[in-house]
Amino acid sequence: MTKEQVMNELSNLSVEERLSIVESLTHDLKSEIMMSQLKRQSNEERRKRLSEGAKIMLNDYLNDKELTALTALDHEDFHG
Repeated sequence: MTKEQVMNELSNLSVEERLSIVESLTHDLKSEIMMSQLKRQSNEERRKRLSEGAKIMLNDYLNDKELTALTALDHEDFHG
């Protein structure tokens, strides 16, 4: 489908429907851009960012029992 055909089809929709489509496309494009940027990062860069994030969250995980409540089940047998 050409751009012109898409635009013609869109003109048949209500303003609300077109706005919804634009919002969805914007979200999808932002996600694609973010994924593209992540793929371009080297493994070392990714490792560094993950390490920085882990350091930032360490205090929360050590002191907020809500964040680690499910770890109480780590030794439970789920196949009873």
